[in-house]
Formats: sequence, C-alpha cells, structure tokens
Amino acid sequence: MRIDLSKKNAYFIPSSLISLDNEGKIGIKVVKEKKVIFLTIEIISDTGNGYWVNSNKKKNLEDFMLITQGHEYVTEGENVIIENQND
Repeated sequence: MRIDLSKKNAYFIPSSLISLDNEGKIGIKVVKEKKVIFLTIEIISDTGNGYWVNSNKKKNLEDFMLITQGHEYVTEGENVIIENQND
C-alpha cells in the first residue's frame, strides 16, 4: 500500500529529551535569551529511538537552544547560564 502525504519540515529529537508540562502536553525545553521555554511539539513519526517533530510551527523561535542535559531539572521561565556553548 502507498499513501502519499504532503511534505513537512521536521526535526529528529531523541525520546530522552521529551518532557511533559503540568497539563500533560508533550514538548521540549529550550533556552531563548537565557530563559527556559517549554515548546509543545507535534509528533509526525515515532521511530522507537526518537520522534520526527513538525518544525513549521516554531518559526517565531529561530534562535533557541534545545536543552539536552538537565532538562528535567529546570522549569519554564527559569533563568539559566549556558556553559560550554562553543564546544
């Protein structure tokens, strides 16, 4: 069977980086201007090792950094210091 779907821009995110907010929404934590932001995500596909996430809805947050270590220890709105930014 073949199903043609429209093309979407997407990011691959490891499943270990996915978080839930207080309302149970699935998302990721990122840093923009030294503050933690929780971004809800739209999962396109689950590979078993991670998720392909629709990137079209996040155009207003072009310059953000995905928190890859310690994301479970920070909360939205918290100020953070980014270390090893150039490694």
